[in-house]
Amino acid sequence: MQHSNRITEIDELKEKIDKYRKRGPKAVQFFQSIIVSVDELNVSPWGLIVVCPITTFRKEIPFRLHVLISPPDGGIKHDSIVRCDQIKSISIQRFAKKWGAVDEPIMMKVEYILRKILNI
Repeated sequence: MQHSNRITEIDELKEKIDKYRKRGPKAVQFFQSIIVSVDELNVSPWGLIVVCPITTFRKEIPFRLHVLISPPDGGIKHDSIVRCDQIKSISIQRFAKKWGAVDEPIMMKVEYILRKILNI
């Protein structure tokens, strides 16, 4: 009986996960991000890069895990924030094109926050 219950739990879990998979037009939606992984990983056969997303959504009071970024840094067109609290590993196949590069002071702020978050 336990085996049957386990299969039911797994099926329920698959159902829950499936509900959150991206479908339709949002499945191919692009998002801006800063690549924070080292070059060795970026060109590795694993096909992964580590990024922090960039968004134009900002609160009036900046969150301490966000880095403000302004045009023309990174090729962005609007004042934005780097979400250092939303580190993601993504397939290099999802990387569409390079928009630009950020100045060293911005990357240093991002690196500082990531070191604090990851305790490294």
